[in-house]
Amino acid sequence: MDDKMRNKRSQITLFVIISILIVVALILLYTFVIKPYIDASRIGDPKVFIEKCTSDSIKNSEKEILDNNGYPENITNYILYSKEKASEKVPYLCTVSMFYIPCVNQEPMLMENIKKYIEENIREDVSSCFSNLESKLKRGGREITSGNLTINIEFETKAIKADIKKDLAISRRGKTETFSVFDTKINSPIYNLLYTENKIVYFESQFCAFDSVSWMRFNPDLNIKKFSASDQTKIYTLTDKDSEKKIKFAVKTCVLPAGL
Repeated sequence: MDDKMRNKRSQITLFVIISILIVVALILLYTFVIKPYIDASRIGDPKVFIEKCTSDSIKNSEKEILDNNGYPENITNYILYSKEKASEKVPYLCTVSMFYIPCVNQEPMLMENIKKYIEENIREDVSSCFSNLESKLKRGGREITSGNLTINIEFETKAIKADIKKDLAISRRGKTETFSVFDTKINSPIYNLLYTENKIVYFESQFCAFDSVSWMRFNPDLNIKKFSASDQTKIYTLTDKDSEKKIKFAVKTCVLPAGL
């Protein structure tokens, strides 16, 4: 082997060694000097993180409300209805104890009470969402400053919206990002169901009747069924056609004496 070939091999070997050293140096630099942190590819936008986490909690609250016909905690005035499942409690929203006269609305603030229930029910979950986000960011080498949490639930025609406010500052390497609004929205028919429920109660309390056919003609996304019990109680079932989510309630109005 001549000197020229020997020199060429030596150069290749030296190049390989230098390349290996560079790679090792970069690994050591990344591991011990440049601390790894959670970037957009891992947690994404903090707003998106909170939105996803919060929306799951809102969906759970919506399910509890609809599964229990608007009373996820306690129903005290109800009729047992077993057409679809055994001993389902259907709340009286309008009832009366005398013959002939229209019923009295038992829950004039039902929609507001349900909003309040959702707010209180998701508060702990939303707070945990922020705690998890902040923990992840801190583990990634970021400094976090956060303020108090406020939550306000609003019903839209086909959605539940959570207005979430919390000051959040995320700092790293002299750069700071600030956030304050983390609004979250999920698709939901709950407003339409509760609004229709309220209208039925109004007509039953004023005129002892409700025209379901006319209402459905102008609200084709909703199905209304009425079952008349033996004690003259009317049990309404409202169903959103798209989602098949439903709610039931009862009214007892303009009751006639037995035999008439």
